[in-house]
Amino acid sequence: MLFDGSSLVLYMIGVIMYGTNVIRGLRTVESGEYGEEIGRDDTMKVMAASQVILALVLVGVLALQSGQWYAERKEGQEAEKLEVEERKKEKIKKKN
Repeated sequence: MLFDGSSLVLYMIGVIMYGTNVIRGLRTVESGEYGEEIGRDDTMKVMAASQVILALVLVGVLALQSGQWYAERKEGQEAEKLEVEERKKEKIKKKN
């Protein structure tokens, strides 16, 4: 549950950043209507920084999902070990 919730939060951060920074920047570059204080260079820098942050956020989602897979795999292995040990104990009890 922790992995899924954290992944969802990171994914939503990525979607919001994409919508607010990248799409707005692309529309501004396309129209060519820059503000008085912010020019083309600054708009491109913001878009580039947003892309880097988006890449890090999405890598975080992948890391969380692989962590969840690893934790589930380990839990399954531990359950198998416990089951095998209990079967051995039952066989020993039956022999005695």
